[in-house]
Amino acid sequence: MGKGLGSAALGAAVVLLAAGDAAQAAAPPTFEVGASGFISPGTSATREPDVCVGDFDADGHLDVASASAFVISGAASVRVLVRYGTGTGALSAPVEALNVPTANSVRPTCATAQLTPGGAPELLLLVPNDANAYVATAAAGRTFTASSFPIGGFSAGIAAGDLDLDGDDDVVTLRVIPSGTGDGTDVLVPFENTGSGFVAGTARSTTLADPSRVELVDLGEDGRPDAVVSSQMSSAVVTHNALMTGVGFGAAVAAPGIGGLPGRNAVAVADVDADGRRDLLTSNGAVVRTSLGNGTGAFATPTSSVNPTVQSIVGTALATLDGDGDGAVDVVAGGPAATLGLDGSPFRGVTFIGKADPAARFQSFVSFTFGVTTNGTSGTEATQDLAQGDFDEDGRPDLVVATGGAAAADLPRIGILVNTTNVPSVRNVTAQAGSPTTATVRATVSGSTLAATAEVERVRPNGQVDVVAGSQQSLPAGSVAVPVEFPVAGLTAASTTSLRVVVRTTNGTVRSRSVTVTTPAEQAGGGGTTGTGGGPTSGSGTTTVTVEKLVPVPTPAAPGVLANRVAPKVKGRARVGQTLGCDVGVWTDGGRFSVRWLRGTTVIPKATSVVRKVTTADGGKQLRCRVTLRRADGATLTVRSAAVRVPKAAAKKRV
Repeated sequence: MGKGLGSAALGAAVVLLAAGDAAQAAAPPTFEVGASGFISPGTSATREPDVCVGDFDADGHLDVASASAFVISGAASVRVLVRYGTGTGALSAPVEALNVPTANSVRPTCATAQLTPGGAPELLLLVPNDANAYVATAAAGRTFTASSFPIGGFSAGIAAGDLDLDGDDDVVTLRVIPSGTGDGTDVLVPFENTGSGFVAGTARSTTLADPSRVELVDLGEDGRPDAVVSSQMSSAVVTHNALMTGVGFGAAVAAPGIGGLPGRNAVAVADVDADGRRDLLTSNGAVVRTSLGNGTGAFATPTSSVNPTVQSIVGTALATLDGDGDGAVDVVAGGPAATLGLDGSPFRGVTFIGKADPAARFQSFVSFTFGVTTNGTSGTEATQDLAQGDFDEDGRPDLVVATGGAAAADLPRIGILVNTTNVPSVRNVTAQAGSPTTATVRATVSGSTLAATAEVERVRPNGQVDVVAGSQQSLPAGSVAVPVEFPVAGLTAASTTSLRVVVRTTNGTVRSRSVTVTTPAEQAGGGGTTGTGGGPTSGSGTTTVTVEKLVPVPTPAAPGVLANRVAPKVKGRARVGQTLGCDVGVWTDGGRFSVRWLRGTTVIPKATSVVRKVTTADGGKQLRCRVTLRRADGATLTVRSAAVRVPKAAAKKRV
C-alpha cells in the first residue's frame, strides 16, 4: 500500500478506517513521522498524556499542547506544555503554559477554547482530583498567564463550545458525585462565559458512573453544540441536547447498543454516510462501531466495521479526517501491539479502504505494521489520544499521536504523523503585482489519483467570490506537485486584493490557500509601475506567465448541482457595539456571492456587507447571515448560517 506509518521506533499504533468510493480510485492513505520524531512531553512525565491543538501564539501555524502528570523529586504536578509549530511538521522545544500541584499522577484533560473572540485560543486544564478548572491565556513572547475558576468538586472531563451563541466559548465539565459505597451518578455542568468569569448553570444527571469524556458537537442541527458523554466503566454513551435558550442541556438519552461492551469507549462524531447528519463512532471491545444519526441527537443501533482490531486495553482513541482526499470521512483509532508484554513488539495498523455501505460498515481494509515499543517489558504502551490538523500546511490533514501506558516504564510520547497521501494540495502561494491592474500568483499545486483543476479566485470585501478569467488549469490524474503561475488582470490600482488558489478534484474534494496582493498607483501619464521582487516581467509591465506540466482545460461538461459543503458562519463576539463577520462557507462551485443579515427571521434593511456592527436594536435577538451564490450559468443557492444571540443591554451578574 506504499509507505507505512513511519519508520522509527514509535511506541504507537493507529488504525485508519477510510470511507470512500472505490470507483473513484482514491489513493491509500500514507503517513510519515514528522521531523521532530516521537518525543517526551517533558522530563519526568508519567502515565497517559492528553493533547490539544490550536494556534496558541497566533502566528498562523498550528501548535500542540500536551497535559501530563509529572513527578519531580517526589513532588507530583500536572503541567501543560506547548510545542509551537513551524508550518513544516516540526515542533519547537516545550514552553510551560500551566503547572498545577496535585496529590497523585492521574491523567489530566486539556481542551482548546475561544474564550475571547479575536485573540489566540486559550487552553483549559482539568485535573481530576481538583475542584478548580485552569485557564492558560497567551501573552507576549510565547508566555502564558494562568487563572482558574471553581467547578464545584472532583470532575472527570472538560470541553468548550459556544452554548449560548454569543460568539465566545462556554465550558462544560463532568462532576463526579460520590456515594456511600463509591461513585454515584455523575452530572454534566455548564458554565456560562460572561466575559469576566464563569457562572455555573443547572447540572444534569448523565445517568452514568465514571464518565471519562465529554465532547460538544451540534447533533440536533440547530446551531447549538450538544453534549456526548462516554463512560469508562460501563462503556455506555449518552447525549444531552442543548437547550434552545440560555446555557444548559436536556436530559440524558442513551445511545442504543453500546452500554455493557468490554473496554473503555473512545468517541467521535462525523457524517460517515454523507447524508448531512452527524453519526456516532465508538471504539470499544477492540471494534469500531458506527451509529447513524437522525439529525435530532438520536442514533440507531450500531454496526461494526469489517474485522477491525483496535486498542482495547489501557486507553482508546478516535479521530476523524479525510485522510485520502476522496471527500469521505475516514476514522483513525488506536491499534494494539502484535504481542502484548514483549519489548520490541510491533504495533499494528489497519487501513480500511472502501465506501461505507448503507449499513455504515467500512467494506474492506489493508493491514500493515510500524514501529516497536521501547519502554521495557510491560507491553502496555498504547495510543492514548489522537488529534488532527494540517501541521505542514500542504492542505492534507495530519495526525498528532500521544502514547503512554499503565506501567511506570511506559513513558508518554507525542509525535506528528505527516500525511503524505497523493491528494490535492496547494502550497507556497505568493502574489506579485506586475502593473497597477495586473498581478501574478505563484503556487505549488498537485492533484491526486483523480483528475483536478486549479484556478485563482478573487474574494471581494462583501464575500463575493469570482473566478479569475483565464486562470483555470487542468491537473491530470496522478500529477505530481508542480510550480504554477496564474495571470490575474482587472485589479484596481493602489489597492489590496484578496485572492485564493483553489484545487478541485472530479469527486468534489477542494483544497485552497489565500494570499493578498497590493498594486501600485498609476504613474503620471498613464504608465504602469511594476512591483518589486522576483518574477518575470516585460518592459511594458505586463506579466509573462509560464505553466509547467499542465495541459489545456478541456471544454467543461454541463455544470453539476450547485451545493454548499460548509455552511456560512457568523464570527465575532455578539455584543452591542462589536463587529461581526459572515464567513460565506465552502461551496461546490465559484460564482458571485451576496450577503444579507437577518434579525430573527426578518431581513435587516441595508445590511448587505460581509461585516456588520451590532446595534442596540439587536439586544436580546438572534442574528444570522444569509448567503446566496449565483453561478455563471445562472444557478443560485441560498444558505443561512446558524444564529448567534446578542444579550440584552441590561447588566448581568458576574463572578
